[in-house]
Amino acid sequence: EYKGVQMEVLGEGRYWLNPWNWDWEIAPQPEIPQGRLGVRVRLYGDPLPYGELIAREPGQKGIIPDVLRAGRHAINARVDGQPERRYDSYAEMIEIHDPVVIPAGYRGVVTSLTGPMPKNPNVLLVEPGERGVQKTTLGEGTKYINPYMVRINLVDCRSQRFNLSTGGEMGFPSKDGFWVSLDGIIEFRIMPDQASQVFVTYNDISN
Repeated sequence: EYKGVQMEVLGEGRYWLNPWNWDWEIAPQPEIPQGRLGVRVRLYGDPLPYGELIAREPGQKGIIPDVLRAGRHAINARVDGQPERRYDSYAEMIEIHDPVVIPAGYRGVVTSLTGPMPKNPNVLLVEPGERGVQKTTLGEGTKYINPYMVRINLVDCRSQRFNLSTGGEMGFPSKDGFWVSLDGIIEFRIMPDQASQVFVTYNDISN
């Protein structure tokens, strides 16, 4: 009943609209490429509360929690990398992102980027639903997750070897002052149920 761009779009078919009362524009449906995901950003609605990043309510402006999978979607939105329409009448924007792939032998450490702050700020791992590094990790597979809500870091839980002759030197001085070197191979692995704690404790993404 209001004048302006309507929120709902028309799908395929034939419609009898009075051109004196309505104007319309035929545009291609937003398409998410295969093997990728789309993050929706709502351009209309009420502003978010202070400190919030995600539009959790239908009438709020901002990033929508749910992601779009590959395919066509009947949404009035502009997609990154696709041609713009003649009129700037978009209701949403869609950002294209890659899903997170967790290989075999790895665990995905989940860091929640939104939500309430942890009740106990002096802990390494937070409770479910709180902002911070979660205790529960993700197993192997492809995860279609909103990157503005969750960050996933990979931790290698496979058996690894450290050769003392090439990767470092271990030894001790003798009583007469000569250095005695030890040669050997250290084999180790990270326990999958402790991947989050190891990641936070050592805080080394590259290793």
